[in-house]
Amino acid sequence: MELIAAYAGVKKGAAIKLAGGIGMIVANTADSGEKLIVDSHLLPATKIGEIVAIKIRGYVKLSQYLTATILFHGTIIGTSPAAPKVANFRAVV
Repeated sequence: MELIAAYAGVKKGAAIKLAGGIGMIVANTADSGEKLIVDSHLLPATKIGEIVAIKIRGYVKLSQYLTATILFHGTIIGTSPAAPKVANFRAVV
């Protein structure tokens, strides 16, 4: 089982799960920068901005044995970026 970094939206979760992945790091590219948009995911996932994505890509290139952990410590108010966030949604009538 592995945790896979992905550069796309929700549909990649199915492909990652099929490949044996158990989680995702959804990383922004230069097009999105630090903008974080809430999405639904098939697997446990975390979204990161471009600055952190560049650091993770560097780790991936330099390390033979990769590890990653997603920790949830509950909603923390008063930090940056501000939390809680309201999830995006679309109503179809």
